[in-house]
Amino acid sequence: MDRIFKGEWLAHDGLDQEAFESFCLNLRQMIQDTDGYSMRLVGQIAEKWGARDSDLLQGIREARNTLKQKLDQPCLVRIHASRSTTNRELFDTVFYGGVAHENIGKRDEFDRITNAGLFGYFVFSAFLGVLFYYRNCILRMAVHVDKYLVREGRQTS
Repeated sequence: MDRIFKGEWLAHDGLDQEAFESFCLNLRQMIQDTDGYSMRLVGQIAEKWGARDSDLLQGIREARNTLKQKLDQPCLVRIHASRSTTNRELFDTVFYGGVAHENIGKRDEFDRITNAGLFGYFVFSAFLGVLFYYRNCILRMAVHVDKYLVREGRQTS
């Protein structure tokens, strides 16, 4: 707890900082279109599947819609005094303010909320929850893509 009070927002018992950063960098590839296999691009590919695979397409749509709904919900923490914060806003501030890369416009806000003593603990906890929303979406999409590939005979289960 002493490290948390000193503003070390990643000072949680059992947290492997290298694994955390690695996960976030891999997640970045799944949420940005630059590498050709983002969640959005996978969704676009799935939209071209035939009628036989409409159940799998529906599963991908549901996974992405669930993520969108979760991101638009109010967050556990409020990073602005005058209004509530959505999970999406917290994610963007933390992820693009300092975790995955530094967006100059988000860096000051990131520093403010992650160096706020005990509040930083709650920021991390809320951010971790949002990471699980992304993880769940990616896993659900992967299950449906895998089933599609098996049906197409391109992969064995």
